[in-house]
Amino acid sequence: TTTTILSLAALFYAVFVLESVIWIAYGRLIAEGINLSMFCYNSKKLLGYKFKEQLQDVIPNVLLAGIMGILTYFLKFLPMNYLLILVLQVLFGVAFYVLASWLLQAESFVFLVTSLGEHISSPKVHRILQKLVREKSA
Repeated sequence: TTTTILSLAALFYAVFVLESVIWIAYGRLIAEGINLSMFCYNSKKLLGYKFKEQLQDVIPNVLLAGIMGILTYFLKFLPMNYLLILVLQVLFGVAFYVLASWLLQAESFVFLVTSLGEHISSPKVHRILQKLVREKSA
């Protein structure tokens, strides 16, 4: 696909021409920007899904992930073993994201919990999942 070709071209150029790890990241960023613009264009053309609507759907999750990433980053300054810090960062990141999604009742979180509830047959687990999602007031 076009995405794969762009990504491989950017990677090849960064590795063999620029010979820099940072340029590999920049190349990936540029390739993803091009892929995003192509996706947005086709989504609007084929589905009528406007760019503004796409941003409204994505921005809350991006902000939440960004805040989680910043907070998780600062854990690296704890005076501990690097492996222990890595495990702590992963656990903290997951816990923060899930807790913040639950508190904010993020649309993706509500969808995930609701979908899980529809596919789990255990009444006990089903009740727990229902409690995680607050009813929207009219």
